[in-house]
Amino acid sequence: MPRCSPLLVIRLCSAYSFAMKSITQDLKFKQAAITYSFKYGVTKAAIQYKKTRQLIYYWRKRYIPGDIHSLQEKSRKPHSHPNAHKNTEILLIENMRRRNPDEGLTMFWIKLQKRGYTRCITSLYRVMQKLGYYNYFNKAITAAANLPAFRGKHTAFLNIITGWESM
Repeated sequence: MPRCSPLLVIRLCSAYSFAMKSITQDLKFKQAAITYSFKYGVTKAAIQYKKTRQLIYYWRKRYIPGDIHSLQEKSRKPHSHPNAHKNTEILLIENMRRRNPDEGLTMFWIKLQKRGYTRCITSLYRVMQKLGYYNYFNKAITAAANLPAFRGKHTAFLNIITGWESM
């Protein structure tokens, strides 16, 4: 098997950056592009490595010489959201739901408002879904599986949907 230079392998893999398995390979590619751009210019580096000039400038701005991990992608996930439910609101919802398990959504929302809950009913519904209070799909499947006409039939379908081992 012919042996390829590491730079050639990096160039070949750069076109398929989504298929790269390791982070270090991607970082080495960026570092190679940056060192090439310092030596020959950004335009030639962009042509050589098949990236835009703006991307090369972006990498150069972030690059700290000697620290390859400065080129590592950072998380884009927001750390917080100003409109997210506070822990006190979630605790109020959980405590009220424990005391009123069979209350409908509208009446439950009104009771929460009397105790200081200020958000709209759709926000309450969304939070209660995340907390696991509303899961109508599994209730409907369970009800359908218990019908006499359905029992014993379509078990493979139910096993796929619900993940049940046996009925």
